[in-house]
Amino acid sequence: MKARLWAGGARRCLVVCCLLILCIGALSCDPKTFGEAERREVDTVLSTGIGFSSDPYVQAETLRVLEIIGNPALNHHAEALVESSPSPMVRVAALRVLLANDYKDIRRVAVRSFNEAKSPEKMAILEAVSEYGSAQLRRVLTGRALNSSDPKLRRVAFEQGPLSRLRQAQAQKKTTYLQNTLFPEIGQFIDDSDPVLGAMALRALVEAGEEERAQPMLAALSDPKAPRAKRLAAAEILGRARVAAASDSFQAIVDSTQIGSTGLLVVPERIDKALVRAATLGLVANGNTDLLVQAQSYLENASVAEAIEVLEALSANPSEDAAITLKIAMQDARPEVRDVAVDFYAGHKFAEASAFMEIMAQSDFATRRLLAEELATHYPKQWAKDLAAKLGEKEGRLETLALLRDVVDNDAQNKVLEHLLEPLSALAGAGEEKENALAALLLLRVKDDAQTRALVAAVEEPATHYAYLEHLVRSAPRENVEYFRENLHYGDLYVVRLMSAAGMLLAFEAGAAQKDEPAEGAPGLPVAAE
Repeated sequence: MKARLWAGGARRCLVVCCLLILCIGALSCDPKTFGEAERREVDTVLSTGIGFSSDPYVQAETLRVLEIIGNPALNHHAEALVESSPSPMVRVAALRVLLANDYKDIRRVAVRSFNEAKSPEKMAILEAVSEYGSAQLRRVLTGRALNSSDPKLRRVAFEQGPLSRLRQAQAQKKTTYLQNTLFPEIGQFIDDSDPVLGAMALRALVEAGEEERAQPMLAALSDPKAPRAKRLAAAEILGRARVAAASDSFQAIVDSTQIGSTGLLVVPERIDKALVRAATLGLVANGNTDLLVQAQSYLENASVAEAIEVLEALSANPSEDAAITLKIAMQDARPEVRDVAVDFYAGHKFAEASAFMEIMAQSDFATRRLLAEELATHYPKQWAKDLAAKLGEKEGRLETLALLRDVVDNDAQNKVLEHLLEPLSALAGAGEEKENALAALLLLRVKDDAQTRALVAAVEEPATHYAYLEHLVRSAPRENVEYFRENLHYGDLYVVRLMSAAGMLLAFEAGAAQKDEPAEGAPGLPVAAE
C-alpha cells in the first residue's frame, strides 16, 4: 500500500515538474519574436521526425511537411535520407523535398536514386520529377525509364516524354519540329516489343495525320504468308491503335471461323486463335457491335493484361452493352483491372453518375479517389445531390463525411462541397461531436471564415485537428502564428507539434514575428544563403 502511495506521489511530482518546465519555457517566449528558444524547439521537432528511423511513416510525414515549408535552408534533413534510408517511401519523400527546393546537385541525386530503385520507386520518382523537375531532368529520366524492362514504367515515361512533347508542339504549331524530330522519334516505337507501347505510338501518329506510318503493319496483317509473330503483333497494335484501315483485314480473319450454337466463334485448328482474338477486338474497337458477345467472352479467366486489353476495345465501342461490361468491371477483384475500368467507363457516352456512386462504398481507398475524381469532373451536381441526401440521413452520415474528408482534395472536387454548404453548415453547428468536426473541416475548404475556423479549432479529434493545422499552414500562416505557437509548446502529439513547427517557420518568413538574433555561437535554424 505504501509502495503504491509512494509511486502515485512520485508520478504526481513528475507531472508537476513537467508542467513547470513547460510554463517556464512558454513564459520565456516573447510573442512578438521568433526567438532562439523557439527556433531550437522547431529544429528539435523536425530533427526528431527525421531521426525516427524505426518508423518510416513518421519520417515520410516529416519530409512531406518539409516539402510544404519549401525552405532550401532545411535541405540537410532530406540529404540525410535520400540515399541512406532503407525505406523507398522515405527516399522518395526526401527526393521530393530536394526537387521542390531546387537542390544544387539535384540531377546527380535524382538520376542515382532512379538507377538504384526498383520499379514502384522508379514510378514515384518519375512522378516527382514530372511535378518539380526541370525540362532537362524530365527528359533524362523519361529516357532512362524508356530503356527499362518494366512495361508499365515505359508506358508512363512514353506518355510523359515523347507524347507530352508531341501535344505541346502541336499546340504551338511547330511543324518543322514535328516533322523532323518528334514524328521520327515516336515512329521508332511502333515496332516495339511491347504492343501496348507500339499502339500508343501508332495511334498518336495516325491522329496527327501520319497515316502512312501504319502501312507496313497493314501489309503484314493482310499477308497470310507473313510470319505468325509478325502478323499477330501487327493485329494487336493496329487494333489497339484503332486504325480503321485494318478493318477489312480483321474481318477476313474473323470470316475464316464459324459461328457455333452459342453464338461464339468456333475457330478451326488451322486458324491461329490468338490472331482471331486480336482481329475481333480490333473490329470491336472500331465500332463493330456484332462481335460484342465474342469480345466479352474473352474476359472469362483472363489475366490482368488480357482483361485490360478487352476492356480497352470495349471502351471504344459505342454500344450500351459495352458500357455495361465496363460498369461491371469497375467491381473486379483486381485493383489494376478495376481502376482501368473506372477510367474507361468514365469516357464512354453511356456512362452514368449513379454507376460510380453505387460502388463507392464497396471500393478500396485508391478506387474511391478515382471515383471521386470522375464524379467531381463529370457529374458534380448529381454527386452533390446524392451526398446531400445521405447527409440528411442519420444512418451512414458519419461515413459519408469521412469519405469526403479522405477523397476530396483538389479545387475541382471542392466545387462539389460548394453545393453542400447548407447541410455542412447545419452539421458543423449542431451535429454530434464527430459529425460536427468533419462537417466543419469540409466547410472550411469552401467557406474559410472566422465562424467556421472557430468551430474547427474547438475540435480535439487528432485527425481533424491535424488537418486544420495544415489548412492554416497552407492558407494563412502569418495570421495564425499564436495558434501555431500554442500547439508547438503544448501539443501532446508529435504530428501536431510538427505541423505547428511548419506554421511557425512560414509565419516567421512572412514577417509575423520579428527575428530574435541568436547569441554569438548559439546554434539555430540555418538561414538560406542570399
